[in-house]
Amino acid sequence: MTDTLSRYCHAPLPIATAWPAAIPAGAIDDSCFVSQHGSRLFLAARTEQNDHMNEAIQIEQMPAVVRALRFIMIVQLAFSLFGAAIMIPVIIVAFSDPILFVPSLQVVVVVALMGWLVARWSSRRKWVRWCALAFEVVAVGSRLIFAAVDREFGWATLVHPATLLPLAIVVGLLTSAAARWFDR
Repeated sequence: MTDTLSRYCHAPLPIATAWPAAIPAGAIDDSCFVSQHGSRLFLAARTEQNDHMNEAIQIEQMPAVVRALRFIMIVQLAFSLFGAAIMIPVIIVAFSDPILFVPSLQVVVVVALMGWLVARWSSRRKWVRWCALAFEVVAVGSRLIFAAVDREFGWATLVHPATLLPLAIVVGLLTSAAARWFDR
């Protein structure tokens, strides 16, 4: 899709679905443009020989549910980065034993995986949806299991953001809007 248009458009063309929903109608540069017809956006390229559209590709807007899920994952990522920034230096300084450093690697792996999923969200690949779903199911499950093992399971555990945010993502990724968005 973008390979064909890149022959004609001199502007850098990211994946069309990664573009923000509010692309203003008008010129991107002299060789390509975006036009809006109702709620649908179209990317078109002009050839140098004439000023006609020789190719038009519809750009779907991300459904509101999927945008909300991406925002929730970004919030989770921000909390994880904050936690990693606090935890890793404390573990390194307080415990210089390498065996105690290994649990802090889990924090780094979780942050890296979550960042990678957020970065790939706009690709609309099916595996991104299923990986995010599995990641969040493990997050909810581990939170509930650790609370039960520590005998701290109660209403406070169920309404805690560490339980509600992943649960909201799991439910949202199982909707038909998410299934339609992640169709490649």
